[in-house]
Amino acid sequence: MLANAIKNTTKGSILLECRKIKNDQGTDSIAFCVTDTGYGIAPKHHKKLFERFVKLDSNKQGAGLGLYICHTIATKLGGSITLDPNYTTGARFILILPVVAQTATTLEEQQ
Repeated sequence: MLANAIKNTTKGSILLECRKIKNDQGTDSIAFCVTDTGYGIAPKHHKKLFERFVKLDSNKQGAGLGLYICHTIATKLGGSITLDPNYTTGARFILILPVVAQTATTLEEQQ
């Protein structure tokens, strides 16, 4: 998400925000929000953003796999990644991942 923001923001700013939230089930999650003032994404492209090999600008470097990989990993971890369709001064992506509490173990206990 940050790499895409950097590629597509030649002027302006990029903001990364992280906050703890409660998901729909009432359990803790972490929300990562990347907001940029770059070129933005036309509404006609919103549905296909998270598909493999999707590049909105063929002149930009990359294989079109970044957001697909983010989506795949987020889903496997029980989270989600979305584009905020209401933000139109660039792009805003929101990654939400569940918090999994674990008890600390010593190296001896792990072996």
